[in-house]
Amino acid sequence: MNQTHLRVHKGTILALVQKTEVLGGEAAWEPRFWRTKWKTDLFRKTIDSFFRLRMSLSGMEYEMSDTVEEGGKKDDTFMALLDLESFKQIKNNLLNKMDQLEKLFAVFVWEKDGKMPEAQDPDLADDHLMAEMDMMKNLMAEVNASGLAKDTNAEFLNDDAGAEILMIVASMAAMSGEMRGLQHEILRAAAPRD
Repeated sequence: MNQTHLRVHKGTILALVQKTEVLGGEAAWEPRFWRTKWKTDLFRKTIDSFFRLRMSLSGMEYEMSDTVEEGGKKDDTFMALLDLESFKQIKNNLLNKMDQLEKLFAVFVWEKDGKMPEAQDPDLADDHLMAEMDMMKNLMAEVNASGLAKDTNAEFLNDDAGAEILMIVASMAAMSGEMRGLQHEILRAAAPRD
């Protein structure tokens, strides 16, 4: 995130999600005589979630750029956000959510009846919602105290620091909410009630 230019979009994320979608479709047709049934509904929800996460990430990346060119320089507002301690906490929270999900994806290879061990891990079950809400409050307070979002009479929303910050925060909140929802779906599937 501390790089001064955005990545050039090569369709890598989209291609990976599409490839995974195809492989999941094939898994649904595999004979599973000695294994548990393929979690078709959960897999579909996961793929749909990844398409929405990709959309939020792309929207945020375009908002961060000071140009419409691929690989453009990150704008000054976003670079200033990177220096805020509260923003670093939110970034770390998103990365931690990704780590949680990566561990919970073991649900797709869990081949036994009963509860998957990862579903019993309290850290993987904690969605950290209250802490995240506090982080967002802290970010808004730090942005306001820094004067970063002051009105500059910008002609376009893309040039208005407050609007840019709002778009970035909304995208991050959407990504976090999407991952939280997926986390809950996986935990429901991974820890069936006896």
